Amino acid sequence: MLSSPRVPIVRRRFVPPLRARDDWGSKSEAMRKSERSFPARLDQLSILSEFVSECARKLGVQEGDLFAIQMAVDEAATNIIVHGYQEAGLEGTFQVLCWREGSDFFVQLRDRGRRFDPSLVPEPDLEAPLEERQEGGLGIYLMRRLMDRVEFTVEGEENVLTLVRYGTRVAGGPAGVSVLAPAGRLDATRAPELERLLRQPLDLGQRHLVVDLAQVTYLSSGGLRVLLVIAKELRERGGQVVLCCAQPNVARVLRITGFSEIFPSFDTREAALRALEQESGPGESSQGPS
Repeated sequence: MLSSPRVPIVRRRFVPPLRARDDWGSKSEAMRKSERSFPARLDQLSILSEFVSECARKLGVQEGDLFAIQMAVDEAATNIIVHGYQEAGLEGTFQVLCWREGSDFFVQLRDRGRRFDPSLVPEPDLEAPLEERQEGGLGIYLMRRLMDRVEFTVEGEENVLTLVRYGTRVAGGPAGVSVLAPAGRLDATRAPELERLLRQPLDLGQRHLVVDLAQVTYLSSGGLRVLLVIAKELRERGGQVVLCCAQPNVARVLRITGFSEIFPSFDTREAALRALEQESGPGESSQGPS
C-alpha cells in the first residue's frame, strides 16, 4: 500500500480546477455552454430530450447515464410547463443550458413562470396503499433519485433549477482507477449521497479510487465514515482510496482525525494518479460506467 508523503500543504487561493483529461471531452468543451429556448408547451418535451441528449453525447457522457439525464430533465420541464405556466394561466418560454465541469454533466432550466421550489416537496410514501397514495411529487422524487444533485435558486425574476450527474471515469489514466470529485459539505446529511457516488465505480469492478477534495468545503465525521467504509471494502479487493487537493480546513480535519496517516494524500490529482499507476502496474483493464 502507498504511504502518505510528508509534503506540506501550501495555503493558496482556491480556484476550482477544470477536471479535464477525462473521457467527457476537452477543456474547451467542458466550459462551453449549449443553450436553447423552448416554448412552455408539453409538445416540446421530445425536442428538449433530443437537444439534451445531443449535448450530453458531444461532451462524452456515457450512454448508460443518458436515460437518467433524459428522464430527470423531462420531469423538470413538465413541472415548469404545467405548474409554472399552464396552471397559472401564463404563456412563455424557458431556457435550457447544458455544460460540463470536470467529469460532471450539468443541465440548468431557467423560467419566469410561477415560483415553485421542488426542495419543499416531500418524498412520496412508496409503501402506502393505493387509497392513501398522493397524486403529486413523484416527478421530483425521480429527479432526486436519478441525478446526484438537484438545486433550486431564484435569480431576479427567474427560477433556476440545476441538475447534476456525476461522472466517474477518467480515460488515459491508470488502469482500474476512477477519479471522483465531490463538492460542498460532506456531513451527515450528505453522507448517503457521497456513499452512492463512491460506490458507482466499485459496482463496476474498479479497485482504486482517487477522491479529489478540491471542491469540498467542509468534512465531518459523517463524510469520514463513508471514506473509511469504502476504503475497507477496496482493501479487501486489493485496492485503495487515495485523496488529493484538500483545502486547508479539510486537510486539518484529516490530520486531527489521523486519516492523513490512513489515506495517501497528494497536493495534485496528477501526483495521485502517478502514484497509483506505479502501484497498480499495467496489468489491469480500465472500465467506466456503462
